[in-house]
Amino acid sequence: MGQVIAVVGVVVGAFGAVIAFLKWRRDEFHRQHKERREIYEATRKILYDVFHDGISEDAIREYRFRTLDAKFLFDEEMASYLAELCQQITLWYHAKLKSNQDEYKRIAHEALQWIIAQGDEHTGFDVRFRSYL
Repeated sequence: MGQVIAVVGVVVGAFGAVIAFLKWRRDEFHRQHKERREIYEATRKILYDVFHDGISEDAIREYRFRTLDAKFLFDEEMASYLAELCQQITLWYHAKLKSNQDEYKRIAHEALQWIIAQGDEHTGFDVRFRSYL
């Protein structure tokens, strides 16, 4: 009888551990989904701001700060993409400020073309986020 109680105790304990693990996994999935969604929204906002010429140095800094955790929430390719996006926006912004010089006009134009391509419905930022949201 004592052995049966011990076995039942082990089974109940194992069952409780499995339930706790599954709950932890679900909670972790929801936390990551929320944080990924926040990065998606920040990306959409900064692209909107660029297209409507409402970007500032502070907005770029805020975006860079909001995407710092990308390397923990996405794979390496996606984290690199988000870093490249921020880099292109920064490049465009600073070159645009000096656009009275031909070289900066060219740099601003090339960076803006790259940024505009991120709005493409088949290859743009939205497509890159789909598998994560």
